Amino acid sequence: MASTGFFDFQAPFDIMVGLWNGMTTTYDEHGHYQNSVASLVRVSWVRKGKTLNYEQQELANLDEVLKGNPNKEVLGRIISHDFNMAVTGKACRSTTTNREKMSMKGVETRPGTYLFHLAFPEGDYYNNQYFSGPNERNIIGPFVAASGGREFSFVVTQTFTRISYDPQFDVESRKADAKSGRRK
Repeated sequence: MASTGFFDFQAPFDIMVGLWNGMTTTYDEHGHYQNSVASLVRVSWVRKGKTLNYEQQELANLDEVLKGNPNKEVLGRIISHDFNMAVTGKACRSTTTNREKMSMKGVETRPGTYLFHLAFPEGDYYNNQYFSGPNERNIIGPFVAASGGREFSFVVTQTFTRISYDPQFDVESRKADAKSGRRK
């Protein structure tokens, strides 16, 4: 893959930049569906090629959606992020985390294919991310509880579609415009 004009496939992590709309779905350790949460992800360069910001917010009330889920607290941490990561070649690591106790390491194995490890006090979330096209990103991985030995507790899958190449796209003002338009 080569440059598209907006991002460069040859520059690791550049394909992630933009605003993404997605769905996070969780399954228990037996593969049974638990729940789904819609979210927006904003990825932008703080310093091109050096520091990337990753912010994910849910579009629903997480407490309500995850009610009754035995992994509610850690799931909330897995699917809601706001952190910076330092990029060095094909590797990255978290440098700042807002609102959460988490560290992250990642690596690009080939263009459009990534492996991340997010470490939380409760355990470790490993995820594989791959792009099936420049605007479609798929993520899957297990959560291994700190108290669970080597067994995973649940699996998280996510599918994201890029809705804007501009990561600064103002979602809140668009929501307000849509609401005011409906009142007319």
